Amino acid sequence: MDTTTPLKSLLICGLPSSGKTTFIGALAHTIISQDIETSLKFDGLPKERSYLNDLASRWVACEPMIRTHAEQNSVVELKLKSDHEQFILSIPDLAGESWQDLWVNRNCTEMISNLSNKANGIMMFVNCDDYKPHLTVTELNQHNKEMGESNKEEEEEKEEEFIEWDPLKHTPTQTMVVDILQSLSIEKMGGDKKELVLVLSAWDLAEGSNLTPDEYLNKIFPLLSQYITASFDFSHIKVIGLSAQGGDLKMDLDKLSAYDIPSERIKLVDNDVTHNDITHPINWFLEAK
Repeated sequence: MDTTTPLKSLLICGLPSSGKTTFIGALAHTIISQDIETSLKFDGLPKERSYLNDLASRWVACEPMIRTHAEQNSVVELKLKSDHEQFILSIPDLAGESWQDLWVNRNCTEMISNLSNKANGIMMFVNCDDYKPHLTVTELNQHNKEMGESNKEEEEEKEEEFIEWDPLKHTPTQTMVVDILQSLSIEKMGGDKKELVLVLSAWDLAEGSNLTPDEYLNKIFPLLSQYITASFDFSHIKVIGLSAQGGDLKMDLDKLSAYDIPSERIKLVDNDVTHNDITHPINWFLEAK
């Protein structure tokens, strides 16, 4: 690493399949290819770039990203420059299971603790198409009633089975996310308030709602929305919608492959503004300081 260039660290978080690695692949291609205008510019290749090149190549080819496993946790470094400074951006690509384990088992690895302490900001990814919804008491009672009626005859023939609580199967996604964010805010994980970007990934599948990212968050993930609105644990907060791939790799493959400029298939929504500058949230971190 170049010791003369300041290092800035961005902690990317999210449960399995939340879109973290796809974001890094799209970011790597956009930065290195410079095929569209972006807020942050490419400022030289990092020494260790094989993993980064692989993610970028897969993204351009519209190939599924290889899931990051806990034993394959990587830290990506990008040399960037803004209008005001040059810096090296360090982005850990940690497996979703690492964050899941932090919630389920209250187990924090030394790597996560060190990264959290060094991080200048946090990006938390929540997939709009892959989450466990919350249920109100009314909805839960109705669900139980419907399940009871459908299984009435079967239940009469055998004793009611005890259903063991499984945190991964029965806990709403937003509950896990809030708890992980709270854990990252305690003193042993860095303490000082950091900037937070909440990324609603696979945003192309939420566009039909005709809601802004903030409105969508409030409607679909109300607990998470209330938590970040209260802003107890973070100094500055931004909510964005992001389709880093541009669409579904199976349903929209022909359309995605037809782009002459791959980076133009990225769609980022910040309030009512839509563009394809995937460096925008990183630049926001710099300007929020």
